Amino acid sequence: MMVLQIALDLRVAFHERRGIPRYVQNFAKTILGMEINGFDIFFLIPTHHKKEAEEILSLRENSNIVFLEEKTIWHWEQFLLPKWCKEEKIELLHMFTNRGPVFNRGVADVHVVHDTIAIHEGIKEKGLFKGISGILYNFFTIKLSAKTSSHLITVSNFSKETILKELRVPPSKVSVVYNGVDPMFFNPPELEIEKLNLPKKSFLFHLGSYEPRKNTLRVLQAYSGLKEETRRDFPLVIAGLSQKAKEKFCPIIQELGIEKDVVVLPFISDEDLAGLYHNCLAFVWPSCWEGFGLPVLEAMAAGAPVLTSNATSLPEISGGCALLVDPFKVGEIKEGIIRLISDYTLREKMREKGKAWAQQFTWENTVKKTIEIWKEVLGS
Repeated sequence: MMVLQIALDLRVAFHERRGIPRYVQNFAKTILGMEINGFDIFFLIPTHHKKEAEEILSLRENSNIVFLEEKTIWHWEQFLLPKWCKEEKIELLHMFTNRGPVFNRGVADVHVVHDTIAIHEGIKEKGLFKGISGILYNFFTIKLSAKTSSHLITVSNFSKETILKELRVPPSKVSVVYNGVDPMFFNPPELEIEKLNLPKKSFLFHLGSYEPRKNTLRVLQAYSGLKEETRRDFPLVIAGLSQKAKEKFCPIIQELGIEKDVVVLPFISDEDLAGLYHNCLAFVWPSCWEGFGLPVLEAMAAGAPVLTSNATSLPEISGGCALLVDPFKVGEIKEGIIRLISDYTLREKMREKGKAWAQQFTWENTVKKTIEIWKEVLGS
């Protein structure tokens, strides 16, 4: 049997564990645990991430791990990877970060384009490509490499529509492959309430962010519109805020007069996150824009009723199992929260339907469908 040489770019896997890094880690861990016939898969990792790679991926001795010296993002993506792939006779390079080499030197390449938000944002990393230069690098390399790539994978039908519109590639060049849900979320560990200093009562849960599109401000405004006794009985717990985000939102919490009813958590592990999903009365996450929206499925897997947005990918990903609201209307978010608080029957129905829906999304399926795309690209 002919063995095909595939290289996976894992550079971004060891950054902050959310969004794309979360996707890459789950994909890599899953494929490392599978028996893949007909492929020799190489995992390309910057040398300075060697320790994290060993810890996070639990690397096997027989894994094809290649550590390369990263100088800049441009050097890594546009020079080092194409050069190494050509020298090592790699047949396909798989990229996870919305973009890839503009000149692929005769090596087939598949890019995962999670959404088109990145076209308009800078690279959120320290160093050379932060700020305006990062925006320009993202803008041009995403657009140019989409046209020169062998194939694009995206994570929802909504994202495919926006890719076709903004990147102007033919529909046949873009395949939809959904994300998976880590099995741990279906059986979350016991939540350590005292360790996290959580209220010993039913609580609402929100995964926050500094980014305006994640809608933390409107969630706070909607929560502040609840009656005082309702807030007292159902505190709002917020996780996921960076130090920069805390400096932004803590004064707003004070101004809204809800500081006694809002708990802002420090950094939490995935195990804590799963426990928060499992124990909350409802997960409130009306994001304004998502390419996929993995927290919705993770919350459903853990048994949480979910309030989310009626915009972008979220109706598709929630599958009719969440309460949908207009993310731009504070009053609608507030009414949604009130409805979930007051309707026990609705919550239980949502828990049951949501868990069943989330079970369809596995990382094994993601990997298997990706491998089928590799085969099509390589004509095998």
